Amino acid sequence: MRQLLLLRRSLISVRFSSYSVSPQATISHDEPNSPTLAENVDITIAGGGLVGSAMALAFASSPVFKNHKIVLLESQSKLPQVSKNKPYSNRVFALNAQSISLFEIENDVIQSCLLERLKQFHVEPRLNSKVKHFEYEENSIRIKLQDEKINLRTRLLIAADGYQSSIREMARISTMQWDYNQFGIVATLQLADNMPDNVVAWQRFLPTGPIACLPLSNTHSSLVWTVPKSMHKEIMKLSDEQFVDAINKAFTSDTYKHNGVISITERIRSYWQQVIP
Repeated sequence: MRQLLLLRRSLISVRFSSYSVSPQATISHDEPNSPTLAENVDITIAGGGLVGSAMALAFASSPVFKNHKIVLLESQSKLPQVSKNKPYSNRVFALNAQSISLFEIENDVIQSCLLERLKQFHVEPRLNSKVKHFEYEENSIRIKLQDEKINLRTRLLIAADGYQSSIREMARISTMQWDYNQFGIVATLQLADNMPDNVVAWQRFLPTGPIACLPLSNTHSSLVWTVPKSMHKEIMKLSDEQFVDAINKAFTSDTYKHNGVISITERIRSYWQQVIP
């Protein structure tokens, strides 16, 4: 019987969104044209996260863009770094490939590797840099950055500044979205004993939403549990022992139904391990 140590849990909202591009070229700015000098660049990527870093690397590693100036704007004061002793992050990505059944990789690890790789190319990261407004010119886009006196004049502006993109709003790119009324409860679990056979990903589809446990290493697994809004607050209030019981019940109960915290904590069968706080 394996034992787990619950390291942390967090909550994310589940939603769907899509977008359509406005057909007209729209000027979006909150200040009049300024004679301020502009620095000429070829490609400007707003957002130094996973998408922005990957896009920058895709451009920089291509021989076609070998002689092009690429700027990566990041609003944060520092870029993520990963150390060997750093605890696992709850933000992970599952990558599928033909030759590999499943990898569970943390966001910070992927992004740190991308940024390390970018050092080998002609990409200029600029920290504490955020697009304040921009306007279309004849063959370029003029960008005004917050707290900076010099503008950027770029041939291509890529908005990688998140799902609430301010650049998307400035460009008047219309969106539509709706709420699935679900939350994702994310947790990192640590095995009490080193288990070399921790290589199987488990997932179960419940009436309330899917629950999945994916191996990170021989000692850690990642949990993602999607639940209705009416249920997530009760689960997040559970103690570590009760939360572990709820996980095991969700994976193993033949008639899983949520009737409140009492039901979650009392009707429990062991899944593959006991979790300890």
